Amino acid sequence: STAGGFGLNAVASRCLSHEPLHGFPRWRWYLSVCLQVVVFPPVVGLALAMNHGLSSKFLTLAWADYPDPTFALAYIYVLFGSQARDILKWENMLLWVHHVVVMST
Repeated sequence: STAGGFGLNAVASRCLSHEPLHGFPRWRWYLSVCLQVVVFPPVVGLALAMNHGLSSKFLTLAWADYPDPTFALAYIYVLFGSQARDILKWENMLLWVHHVVVMST
């Protein structure tokens, strides 16, 4: 997932605008919105659908107990990859710390 995140960064940085927006290149904003609107909802939806909806297990991340944890685990990989793709960028220390905290929890 981390390699995928780095790959998406490379493609987006070549194909999209570098115009700054709130301290970051516009391509980074576009990629983040795409991940959060297009990728995350279907993965979470499939995780919920495969395991009979929202439960305390989903909220407490006890996904190993699910009958079919495939998409629940996919969510962890996608989330980790989306955070790791920016881990080598030091433009904003607060954002970097945020990503480290998300990846470590």
